[in-house]
Amino acid sequence: MKWKKDYDTAVASSDGEETVESDLSDCVEIWVVVICLALPDAIKCTWHFVIIIITATRDKSFSLPPGTLGYPFIGETLEFLRKGSNFYKLRQEKYGNIFKTHIFGCPTIRVIGAENVRKILHGENSIVMQSWPKSTKLLLGSGAMTQTSGEIHRSQRKQVLHAFSMHALAEYVPIIQSDIRKQIETWLEKGTFLGYNECREMTMSISSKVLLGFDFDVEEKQRYNKMFLDFTAALMTIPINVPGFGFHKGMKAREGLLAGIKGQLKKLSSKEGQKSFKTAFEYYLDALDEEEITMDTLDTIAEGALDLIANGFSTTSSALTNLIMILGKHENVLQNVREELYTHGLLDPKNVDLTLNSLKDLPYSSKVLKELLRLYPPAGASFRKCLQTFELEGYTIPAGWTVMYSIRETHRNPNVYDDAEEFRPDRWDDSSFHPGTLTSESPTDKFNFIPFGGGCRSCVGSEFAKLSLRIFLLELARSCDWTLLNKDAEMRFIPVPHAVDSLPVQIRRWDHCSLFSRAPIYGF
Repeated sequence: MKWKKDYDTAVASSDGEETVESDLSDCVEIWVVVICLALPDAIKCTWHFVIIIITATRDKSFSLPPGTLGYPFIGETLEFLRKGSNFYKLRQEKYGNIFKTHIFGCPTIRVIGAENVRKILHGENSIVMQSWPKSTKLLLGSGAMTQTSGEIHRSQRKQVLHAFSMHALAEYVPIIQSDIRKQIETWLEKGTFLGYNECREMTMSISSKVLLGFDFDVEEKQRYNKMFLDFTAALMTIPINVPGFGFHKGMKAREGLLAGIKGQLKKLSSKEGQKSFKTAFEYYLDALDEEEITMDTLDTIAEGALDLIANGFSTTSSALTNLIMILGKHENVLQNVREELYTHGLLDPKNVDLTLNSLKDLPYSSKVLKELLRLYPPAGASFRKCLQTFELEGYTIPAGWTVMYSIRETHRNPNVYDDAEEFRPDRWDDSSFHPGTLTSESPTDKFNFIPFGGGCRSCVGSEFAKLSLRIFLLELARSCDWTLLNKDAEMRFIPVPHAVDSLPVQIRRWDHCSLFSRAPIYGF
């Protein structure tokens, strides 16, 4: 019948249309998936191309280092925040000692090795200038010495160094020692403690007292410790000042810290808060003319003081924590330190009257601390901004880009240090081995050891930090023994090197008789 024939024809036609539509639908879905998968890489490639084109228009002969730039605007920041120091380690393994990336909103080149570091540090204010991520700049403020440059920086540095002269350091010794002894006694009473947490609190307390005369009670210490934790944690973050973001917490902490510091500065300058010792702030005031001291000056000093205390809170506490860790792993080194203290009459913990000279006359202990700072430098790198285009190892370092010189990887160069990943204080026994000193014939050799940076921007408080380390080493060695409850804890290196579990420690008072129960190791 005709209607059936027409129906069958219509059905056949309809089935064909459905098949075509289905095929088209499948193709569209496939292409959507392909585009979605390919889009991120396409964006990255385009962004990489745009950055290179912009750079090429400035310098026709450019040859950028190898590396990747990530996505527009955010670059590889999220990957860096996720991976931490492994972000750099993996790129060094892949690309070598110079590579490019894009973090914290800036195209960046990381350089490793003494020769490369030397060029960066010697090029201060000519080919490079100090630069930090935006979050760091906003948190520290324009008064922080790390943020100033040129003549302002030189003048500021010269004035601050009065607070860390040999005379001033000698006056700080009993203050530092007293606080360290009290802290160790607290640990002995507890029996167990988290090394990283406790060392941060102790460092904050010592720095605040020496610099500004703060004398915190328990509640104040906890409050300021919390603010410094929030502040330092936000230094390397995405600068979004909105509740819920780490940077916002950091800015709130900054307000509280500056308010407390300014209040203490006013007390000291009016003699209301005068202490039994001369604070670093008072040494600093001695370097200023009376007419220079205004409210604006105090605001600037407050930001400078915040910068110094925050640096100590993170970097010095890291070194103190890692000293506990490294001696807990190398008991023979601790024994050697004790034997040296014995030969110098410093082993008895009742011998309280330490002096700057007695602390310096300990060569083996100095090598222990030097090796600690080589293996775990408190700052892994430092930032600079390129003022003009220059070359390193045949690569173009473009003007306007950020360059980071690496301290951590430079300290672990296997071409300079045998067994570079191992803790070996004896490596410094070799009279021909001079990294970090001026005694070497090589002009670059001193840049193989730069735990406190170098050049005109080396850490202004480095001698204070080293003094704190020496006193801490001595007091630990002569008063207690300890056991690391997790010797194999993973290390995290950003913002500063520390064990991820905060270094749980079991501590007990040391039996002095055990020193003489066997033959000496070190040969005293």
